[in-house]
Amino acid sequence: MEISPFLVVSLNNAMNDFKAEKATDRWLKQNGITAKHFATTDTLLLQAQRTAHNTLKKHSRLLDTDQVSTLKAYLKAMTHQRTQASITTTQAYRVLNIGSTIRRQVFRHHRQFR
Repeated sequence: MEISPFLVVSLNNAMNDFKAEKATDRWLKQNGITAKHFATTDTLLLQAQRTAHNTLKKHSRLLDTDQVSTLKAYLKAMTHQRTQASITTTQAYRVLNIGSTIRRQVFRHHRQFR
């Protein structure tokens, strides 16, 4: 019994799509984003969520207590769809501004030790 080339190509494409989807889900999880709500969430909110997650994970020692509480409150609000709907763009920009401030500090620190 011979397998048609079309079937082989179709099966190969399906496997590649599955691998790509798994890789995407893994990347989203590493950045603190759930794949389930990815398609329905505003891009600005997702950017702020990624920034909050990565800033807390990688640069928590540079944050003061107010910044830590702001980032944690934002991440907590993003976990539930009902509270996510109440997040304003001002809150998202506040998180993004904290992330920018910390990234500037890290850049200055790295530049000093070059």
